[in-house]
Amino acid sequence: MTSSSIITPSSSPAASATSTQVSAASGEETTSWVQRISQTLIKPTSLVIVSIAALGAAYFVYKSLRKTKTRSITGDEYSDTSSDEESDESEEMEMRDFTLEELHRHSSTNHKQYVSVMGKVYDVTGSGFYGPNEVYSIYAGHEIGKALALNDVSSQHLDQFDLSDLTPQQMDHLTSMVEHFEMKYICVGTLNEWAQH
Repeated sequence: MTSSSIITPSSSPAASATSTQVSAASGEETTSWVQRISQTLIKPTSLVIVSIAALGAAYFVYKSLRKTKTRSITGDEYSDTSSDEESDESEEMEMRDFTLEELHRHSSTNHKQYVSVMGKVYDVTGSGFYGPNEVYSIYAGHEIGKALALNDVSSQHLDQFDLSDLTPQQMDHLTSMVEHFEMKYICVGTLNEWAQH
């Protein structure tokens, strides 16, 4: 035989056809695997599951970021340390009347700190200002309207009910502070002595 008539397995027409079939079969397997994954992910039920998972993740991120830094009445930043459970508990709390003596029990050393602003008693627990050794700890357990109007962080103007000597600017400042407390803190009651004054 001549060298040109020797047939190698790779050059035979039958081998070439078999090789093409294997390539085609492996291409079909690859394509069908990719198609199966695509079809599974595109099914309506899969889209719903993926959407629910994405919404759950977004809600978790929102709840984590919701407790962001807030500005205090003096512009200082602090973290809100109250939890959702505490908020729910506070929302269920009934409004009540306090005497000045009862309010004094909610000082900076108590586990619940309350302040009264023009006769409205607010729960300021966890705000980062009214607890022991905090910047406004002296306010906890007191009527602080006049002290706020005068920007006084001493005991001199605590538990004072007569505001007749305040200037219009001081009254405006007190009004803005009342609005701040109404937005920031939960009102838990009223102070009897304020109503009697």
